[in-house]
Amino acid sequence: MLKRLLGRSKTVTEEVVEPVEAPEVPATEAATPMPSPFDAPKPEPPPQAPKIRRKREAIRSRASDVRDEHGRTAEEIAAEANKDFDIMAVARRAAELPEEVEGPDTQLEEAVAEALESIVPEPAPVEPAAPAAVVDPAPSAELDKGDPGHIVMPGADGDAEKGTQAARDAYWAQWGESDASLIGYDTNPQALGAPAWPNTRQNFRLIRTEASLIIASEGLSDPFGAFSGGGTTNGFGMEVFMEVMGWQGMRLKEAKSSWAFAAIEHVARVVAQARGIVPLLDEHRVLSIDLPYSATPEAWADPDEPQMPGGLLGLGLPDGRDRLQDTPLSPVRMVPLTMITPDELEACLIGGAEDRLSLADDLMTTGVGHHTVPDRMSLR
Repeated sequence: MLKRLLGRSKTVTEEVVEPVEAPEVPATEAATPMPSPFDAPKPEPPPQAPKIRRKREAIRSRASDVRDEHGRTAEEIAAEANKDFDIMAVARRAAELPEEVEGPDTQLEEAVAEALESIVPEPAPVEPAAPAAVVDPAPSAELDKGDPGHIVMPGADGDAEKGTQAARDAYWAQWGESDASLIGYDTNPQALGAPAWPNTRQNFRLIRTEASLIIASEGLSDPFGAFSGGGTTNGFGMEVFMEVMGWQGMRLKEAKSSWAFAAIEHVARVVAQARGIVPLLDEHRVLSIDLPYSATPEAWADPDEPQMPGGLLGLGLPDGRDRLQDTPLSPVRMVPLTMITPDELEACLIGGAEDRLSLADDLMTTGVGHHTVPDRMSLR
C-alpha cells in the first residue's frame, strides 16, 4: 500500500514539474557588455497538473454561484465598484431607495432631498440677540458684602485707596510739612520673609515740624486688596509713628540709617505680624514693647554692657489727634511710639501693668508726653 502511494506521488510530481531548458545565450565579442539579467526572457510557467486545474475551476464555478441580496455575482459587484463615483447612487443607498425610480430626474432629486432632510434636518434660522440694557452699577454700600462668594471692590465707588491717602495727607498737614519722597526699599521686605502689609506697600513718611522730625509708617492702614483676606477695611486699622525732638533738619538718608528708624520699622513689623493691635490698646490703654539693640539712642548706649531699649505705645496725643478723619472704610488709629530707657523698660517688666501706667503718667506730667527725647534722664 505504501509503495503504491509513493509511486502515485512520484507520478504526479513528474507530471507537474517539467524541466525547463535554459535559453541559449548567443556568443558575443569580448567588448560587448553582458546583458542585464532583467532583459533576459522569463521562462514559461510550468503547465498545471490536471487535478490542480480541475480544483481551481471548481472553486471559480462555486464562487460564481455566490450572490448578494440583490442577486449580483462577485464579478458584477467588482465591476460596479470600478464605475465612476456617482453621488446620486450613494444618496439612493443612504436613503434606502430602490435601485431605480420611475419618472424624470426631478422626481429622483426630490426623493433624495426628502431622504437627506430626514437624516440631517435644516438648522433653524438664528435671530440676532437684542442688545443688553445698560444698567448703572449699584453703589458699594448697596452690595451684599456678607456673601463670601462675591468679590466686592473695596471702598465707596472703588476709590478707597485714594480716600485713605487723602485722609493721611490731611492728618499730617496738621503737624507739619511732609517730605516729597518716602522711605522705601529696593526689594519689598515681604519677599524676604518680613510680615505682609495690607496692600503690599511698605513705606515710611517723614514730617518736619518746627522742633522735631516725625517718622511714620505709610501703608498699615491701606485698604486690603480683593484677595488679601481682610475684607473691606482700612488695613490693620492703625499707623505708628515716632516724633524725635531736635531732628527737624535731618536728611532722609540719615533718618533711614538712624536708630529711630530701626525702632519704628520694628514696631510696624510687629503690628503687621499681629494684623493690628488696636484691641490691645483699647484694653490696656498703654502697651510696652521690647526693641532691638540697633534702636538704642547714642546717649543711652553702654558699650561695655549693652542693654535692650524699649518703648511705650499709645501715650496721649494733643488736641485729640489719635485717629484719622474721614477714612472711607473703617476707623484708623494713630499710635505714637515713645522711647524709654533700659531701666524704665526693666521697671515695666518687673512691676507689670501698674508700673507701666505709672511711667506713662510720669512722662505726661513731666512734659515729655509722647515725644522721644534722646538725651533725657531716666525716670526709673
